[in-house]
Amino acid sequence: IQGYDVTYPVAFDWEFIAGDTARTDGMEPEAITRCAGAFCDMIREAGYHPVVYFNQDLGYLSYQLDRLTDYTFWLAEYNARPSFFYHFDLWQYTHTASVPGIEGNVDMNLAFREFDEKPQHGEE
Repeated sequence: IQGYDVTYPVAFDWEFIAGDTARTDGMEPEAITRCAGAFCDMIREAGYHPVVYFNQDLGYLSYQLDRLTDYTFWLAEYNARPSFFYHFDLWQYTHTASVPGIEGNVDMNLAFREFDEKPQHGEE
């Protein structure tokens, strides 16, 4: 993304692959958390907003979120009101919306803060 004017967060999106195998199968929460932290550190050092994207199951069972609280969380929870324990700034509230001009289902999200400026080195 270097050279592009990216002002919105850049996401670490680790997910299980349903019905298939991946080299990440069987990873422990410690390793997944270290990968997310390393990714977010690299994105932040490059001058972008890092964010860790997950659903409740992944957030509670596959990450050690208490070690990632320096980063923005993006929660996917498809309920009328989120019930997630940790603070999050982005909420994907559906994956089945429709938008005129786009074929098929569309994710819809809410941002609870603005991401209009690039962070200064070492801050978010």
